Amino acid sequence: MLLFDSHAHLDSQDYPYKPSLTDVVAVSVDLASSRSNVDIKSNYPSLTIHSFVGIHPWFISKGYQADLECLAEFVSYTGTKIAGIGEIGLDYYRNADNKLDQQTCLDFQLQLASLHRLPVSLHCVKAFNDLYNTLRGFDIKGVVHSMPLMPVEAKRFYQLGFLLGLNPRILQSSHDKRHAFYSQLPLTAWVIESDFPNLSSSNLCIDPVLGMIALIKDLAHAYGISDEAVAQQIYNTTKQFVTRNIDEFK
Repeated sequence: MLLFDSHAHLDSQDYPYKPSLTDVVAVSVDLASSRSNVDIKSNYPSLTIHSFVGIHPWFISKGYQADLECLAEFVSYTGTKIAGIGEIGLDYYRNADNKLDQQTCLDFQLQLASLHRLPVSLHCVKAFNDLYNTLRGFDIKGVVHSMPLMPVEAKRFYQLGFLLGLNPRILQSSHDKRHAFYSQLPLTAWVIESDFPNLSSSNLCIDPVLGMIALIKDLAHAYGISDEAVAQQIYNTTKQFVTRNIDEFK
């Protein structure tokens, strides 16, 4: 079964990433992780790693304007080693007191993605309207990672041209709610992710593939097709997501 992890943090020292899959999108949260992500491929010779760089809303420093300029220079200098911009976005739950700084940081990084024709990996918590309205002003594509059970919001982002990331947390909700949520959109709307190592289950932290396979099986049941067919479609969709030419991203 082909598996493509669309969102993982590979710089964790506590939980080394040891999955049995073929591809992974390695996202960053700050300048340090952005720099290390570009060179992390040598640590995982059996994996195809697609390195994303960016500044997460949790990690906006007092001097973030200088960080953003450094990030822009890094992207220009590093070139094709970078597959996308992320993890970036808005979080009004954990950081409600710096909304303006979050918006400024997001706008800059979306402009950077647009300039270099790179896809984005988006973080959003309790800020879906603001994120949606922001994205409408940019000619970019990407994934809204860790999409919660919010049917209206999911459909709006998909209609805007964005994919929706599912991780094993969604399996904690009821079967009927999940399947109703999936069925409002085609299978091509979804990608799957481990969000490694940010899961509560120690088993999933040790082997992210376990949770991803559970998601594949859940989607297969919801759409009435085989596990292999779901895995192949998800793999193809995610592969398309990480292409450098986002004009080919449909």
